[in-house]
Amino acid sequence: MLKKITSFVFLLLLTVGLVACGNNQEGESEGSTDKATSDSANQTQVDISDEEKMESDAVVAVVNGEELLGNDYNTVYTQTKTLLQEQGQDVKDQEMVKEQALKALVSQKVLSQDAAAKGIEVTASDVDAYIEEAKAQFDSEEAFQKQLDNLNYTLESFREQVSMQLEQDAYVQQEFSNVEVTEEDVQAYYDTLTEQGNSDKLPALEDVKETIKTQLKNSQIQTKLNERIQALRDEAEIEKMI
Repeated sequence: MLKKITSFVFLLLLTVGLVACGNNQEGESEGSTDKATSDSANQTQVDISDEEKMESDAVVAVVNGEELLGNDYNTVYTQTKTLLQEQGQDVKDQEMVKEQALKALVSQKVLSQDAAAKGIEVTASDVDAYIEEAKAQFDSEEAFQKQLDNLNYTLESFREQVSMQLEQDAYVQQEFSNVEVTEEDVQAYYDTLTEQGNSDKLPALEDVKETIKTQLKNSQIQTKLNERIQALRDEAEIEKMI
């Protein structure tokens, strides 16, 4: 799948915490964010039964007095189930999937509320520009729509996901722009790979330095964002309705 359609999955992974901590996968490598984005490109379509869906106008949770509706829940549920399945987890456990999806939805909301409080805004024109750029990567409007269909997205729900991603992009840039990776960090990571017995297959450090630096920076951002979201959840008034 093309980057413009899947890049928001990286941020969903952060908010759900599926890769970082949500399912106790503490052994994930420093490059887990890049791996998550790469894996999202090969997403398989999952089946969502009527039993798993909520009515679009049903209230599934209330966060700081703001209602979260079934329509948004259904979108996040589909993505969460897909990611869990790709991680090899048993998605037949609908209660587990529901719990993770609701966690993701609430996490997205507390982050969005904090973004609004910090003056971060995403305009309709921002979303339009992003979607037009995404469409340009396909041969036709029909091919673009087919890709959305494969992911169980309508254009409207995709617009909502794009808006969320752009908001989170802006949030990360504003709040975590001071994240730095030193030459010593890169060297230490490379040395660790060498000590793991991969030295014969490793390219020279100079050839992969920027890639390692990006992976380490993404990992730091992922950790900081998850910590911020957890703090926001702890402070929030959350009432689950399902």
